[in-house]
Amino acid sequence: STQSTWGHAPFPPDQSSIPRPNQRRYLLGYCGSSTRSGIAASVRRDITRAIATSADTMWSCSKISHQRVTTVLPNLLQSKFCPVPRGGTPGTRRLVSAILTGCIPVIYSDLFVPPWEDLIDYSTFSLRYAERDVTSSMKLLKTMDAATIERLHDGVMRVRKHFLFNETDAAAPGGPMDLMLASLGRRVLGRMHLLGSLRRRNQVVVQMPQVLVSTSPLAAR
Repeated sequence: STQSTWGHAPFPPDQSSIPRPNQRRYLLGYCGSSTRSGIAASVRRDITRAIATSADTMWSCSKISHQRVTTVLPNLLQSKFCPVPRGGTPGTRRLVSAILTGCIPVIYSDLFVPPWEDLIDYSTFSLRYAERDVTSSMKLLKTMDAATIERLHDGVMRVRKHFLFNETDAAAPGGPMDLMLASLGRRVLGRMHLLGSLRRRNQVVVQMPQVLVSTSPLAAR
């Protein structure tokens, strides 16, 4: 597949080059700015504080620049878990970066509606915690057993093709375009089913005996 570049590094990395969890150096890695205001800044500061207490197994850096990309991407590939806090909006591109590097997403965004949530089961490849629970969740990650980590990583690798937005893979079977059309199709069918149900209900109302219609509170208004 055609690769784009993230700075000077090929991105997304080829799937065959993505390490297994037991081949990764870090438990968790995160790179992002905490200069935003409000809840976003608070969550990000909680993440970096938690990482600071476990510098031997976790890493963090400030906002990604072109100069740092060549070190950030290898570190993502060496991390088992990648925090996905909210940005200026509940959504964030970190989800895709984590998945494409085989890193298990740990979502901290109370209002975030993940892409394709109606089609894929996020519990099979990601973790989600309330924004207020950053510190306690980090403790859970440290004690998570290897079998669970392997299972979540396998889930990441299964859904990875759904998040390949480059020009070659986006339109491939099972790619983002497929899921977008499938999701839209489900919504259209759901709307048609709802309209059909409403029509059937209206037919029943029309066919009600006149005595019931005339004594209805609505009919008296």
